[in-house]
Amino acid sequence: MARTEALDVLADTIAEAGELAAAAGITLALEPLNHGECNVFNTLAECRAFLTDRGLDGIQLLADLHHLLLEHEPLGEVAASASLLAHAHVAGGGRQAPHNPRLRLRRILATLRAVGYNTRISAECSWQDLAAEAGPALAFMRG
Repeated sequence: MARTEALDVLADTIAEAGELAAAAGITLALEPLNHGECNVFNTLAECRAFLTDRGLDGIQLLADLHHLLLEHEPLGEVAASASLLAHAHVAGGGRQAPHNPRLRLRRILATLRAVGYNTRISAECSWQDLAAEAGPALAFMRG
């Protein structure tokens, strides 16, 4: 299928899903995935433009630090997407539990705070030992 045709189908499908979600009181958010996982919707900028250009007003965005890093997307795109953000995912390098201050984790959390994002953030990572890692990860995120 040609890319333009595929994007039309995606727009129709997302619009329909958005209507169903809204009727059920559910927020629908589009999450950009890196090029290694998907061939469309790879950046917040691309997703934001798609939603805006297609008039998909009821659909929001999810910012995921893992994909932002892999796509080398500037944190300014998080700020530019602030009005559409419904959720955020964070993780340490290699999808580890968040704990490494050398990563951009502190910067993305500061960016979210600066743009007034005041809702949940989840750690989407590969837990090796949840009981041992969850407490330090939560403490790191709260710090």
